[in-house]
Amino acid sequence: MPTLIDTRSRIADTWSRYDGSANGLEPGADCLLPIEEYAERTQVWRGHARRIGIALSATDDPARLAPWLADLALVVVDFAAFTDGRGFSQARLLRSRLDYRGPIRASGTILPDQVPMLHRCGFTEFELASATDAQTALRLLAQPLPSYQRASDGPAVIPMPGNGRLRALSAAPSRGAVRV
Repeated sequence: MPTLIDTRSRIADTWSRYDGSANGLEPGADCLLPIEEYAERTQVWRGHARRIGIALSATDDPARLAPWLADLALVVVDFAAFTDGRGFSQARLLRSRLDYRGPIRASGTILPDQVPMLHRCGFTEFELASATDAQTALRLLAQPLPSYQRASDGPAVIPMPGNGRLRALSAAPSRGAVRV
């Protein structure tokens, strides 16, 4: 059974995932829906669910959520494989271009050592395969990541050479190296 964590500890999962039938989803429940289901039956779900979350697959465009972002209590990004990096981009787009401020959960096939980078991209919750993976991920999250760029999790912590200003490049030496 997967273990759900935020950036500091294990958390309870109150969300019921839509599986093609609303029979198992009680009125007033926290409902996690595919984007197509919510797009087709927005008013029905607004009347049925207490809170609404959307589950994105790797092929879904997060920009489609723009009309509903203020209504969403959660966005879940499903990773079909740990080698598929599209979910990182989806979270980054939700945070930087669409200005989504709610929780974003990484779900599916993710590894504990990916969690700190997922957090930098904007994820706030992580569904891991086991309690051991969750403990490892929490330990990794407690260690600050060195970074040159500002990201969803905060400012850069490594100053750029020259106090953050780019220096003009001089002509390249004959051996092909570039001087700064």
